[in-house]
Amino acid sequence: MELVQTHLAEYQALTTRNTYWIVIQSALWPALFVLLGLIVNATEVLTADQRLWAAVLAIEIIVSSYYAALSEALVSVLYIESELRREIAKHLLGSPFWMWEAFLAHRSPVGKSWNEYTPIIGTVAFFLWAARTDPLSSTSSRIGVVVAFVVLMPMIWLAYSAKKTKQELQKAALVACGTINPDSKVAERSSPATPPAV
Repeated sequence: MELVQTHLAEYQALTTRNTYWIVIQSALWPALFVLLGLIVNATEVLTADQRLWAAVLAIEIIVSSYYAALSEALVSVLYIESELRREIAKHLLGSPFWMWEAFLAHRSPVGKSWNEYTPIIGTVAFFLWAARTDPLSSTSSRIGVVVAFVVLMPMIWLAYSAKKTKQELQKAALVACGTINPDSKVAERSSPATPPAV
């Protein structure tokens, strides 16, 4: 029973960490609006093209931070669902527990949800708009577009990584509640709305 208590303490530590990641993610959006407001009003310090590329960079950095926090949170939940759950299940003799992720996995098809990509789609669209709008006639514009492009690449990788981790998490949750076979590549469910009783 002492081992179960240790696993539960680990669970609490991970969920507390995830709460902090969620708070950070939530704080990023207001921070972005404040930052954009400061950039737009920096007319005495920055030229128009410098403000444009500073705004692009600010958006990219905030969105990258969003995806980094999302990835960290998803990896913690993946660990809970795939590793920690298995260790605790050894001591609970088949009683169902931690059904929330399985419930969520049943509500959206594995790998079919695109809502995680909304911030990056908006960011890439803004980058392309800025590149098209700015004639890149000044040195600061050319530097801005290069730096923004360099920052854009890891952001795209972070978004992709978060999406793949979410897919792994959904599959792990469905495997843990016995809905799919661990070896299946595509989740085939018995019911689309609620997980089966274990």
